[in-house]
Amino acid sequence: MDDDQSAPIAQEFLKFYYETFEGDRQNLAPLYRPESKLTLEGAPVKASEIIERIASMPALKREIVTFTSQESANRTGVLITVHGHLLADDNARMNFIHVFNLLRDAGGSFFVSNEMYQLVYNA
Repeated sequence: MDDDQSAPIAQEFLKFYYETFEGDRQNLAPLYRPESKLTLEGAPVKASEIIERIASMPALKREIVTFTSQESANRTGVLITVHGHLLADDNARMNFIHVFNLLRDAGGSFFVSNEMYQLVYNA
């Protein structure tokens, strides 16, 4: 029996993340901890620089095409994979893959433990 409850958690997280991303990105800071890791386009980003790097990303609209989520075996985390589009002013689209590994802190709230973001260039 599969009782994975990750989808509603992922959906709520992604709604908050991308809506906040399109506004004041500094409001994403509570989602990260000193041990959080980000890999952006293959380059690791120090935990202390995550919000600065996120804030410097282009202000393009992001559209989620699909997401997949999975609860960790010990139910302390949720892995989320997002496939989406960046939408430019001229309606051009570029694909991206965004992965989040959310863990619960001592208070039961989720934070971003690991994050990877990659643009997918058409060949």
